[in-house]
Amino acid sequence: MYSFNNFSLRDHGVKVMSDSDDWGEVIIKVLPETGKLTNPSASIRTISLFKPIKVYQSNFTLKVNIELEEKINIKITDNTGAPVYLRQLTPASSNEVLISTSSWNYGEYNITLTNSACAIIATGKFSIH
Repeated sequence: MYSFNNFSLRDHGVKVMSDSDDWGEVIIKVLPETGKLTNPSASIRTISLFKPIKVYQSNFTLKVNIELEEKINIKITDNTGAPVYLRQLTPASSNEVLISTSSWNYGEYNITLTNSACAIIATGKFSIH
C-alpha cells in the first residue's frame, strides 16, 4: 500500500512512501495529570512500567498511540514555537493517530499532549532530517 498514487508519481520522479518504513520510538516524558509532581517528598515511589502514550516516527509519518480514557489534545510546534499540527483525539473513536510529516521542513519539533483541562500530560521532541 502506498500513501500516494503510485502510477503518476513515479512517472514524475517523486519518491513514494511505503507503509513498511522503519519506525523508531520518540522519547516522551509522561507527567502526572496536573503536569506537576504530586508528592516530591514521599519516601516510597511507584514506578509504572505501562506507558499510556507512545510516539513512533518513520521517514514521513508520526504515529501516536494513546491508551487513556479521556480526550487528548495533540499539539506539535516547530523550533520557533509556531504550531504545525493541532488535533483533539477522542479515545472512543481511535487510540492511534497517523500524522503525515512529509511536507514539513527539516528541523526540531516539540509534541505536547494535554487533557481537556489543558494540563500537560506528556511532552517530547523529535527531528526531521
